[in-house]
Amino acid sequence: MPWVITQNHRLHRYAGQTVAILATLITQDSNCWQAFNDMAAICFQQGDTAGALSLLARAVEKEGTPGLARLNLAAVQRVAGNIEAALINYAMLVNAEPDNDLYRNTLAEILASNQTLSQDIYRELLRALCPSRHASGRS
Repeated sequence: MPWVITQNHRLHRYAGQTVAILATLITQDSNCWQAFNDMAAICFQQGDTAGALSLLARAVEKEGTPGLARLNLAAVQRVAGNIEAALINYAMLVNAEPDNDLYRNTLAEILASNQTLSQDIYRELLRALCPSRHASGRS
């Protein structure tokens, strides 16, 4: 899984210091999406998928969060087997950046490989891809 960390080159060299700094940022500055994103990367790399999902969910809630945190959330959801949640997040990314090949190709790959999705998830995907058309609840 391609993981994007805001300061990846520093993460491995100073792991202990990095964790302490990120923990401080998360505690003191709840609007720092990068701290949540990067701490999630550490959790995921150490096998704590649930911790990574929790931190990434908090990262995407932050105002001004770029697609990077949502991309990481979708990727971890996919690895964890929560395909429907991952699809919704990839669809939101495609909606925000329709020309992004990574987002479109990943969404298409998941849809092509999964034959067990419910009709409801397709409705949610359409809402995420075209929110203005589906705002009134029309299908």
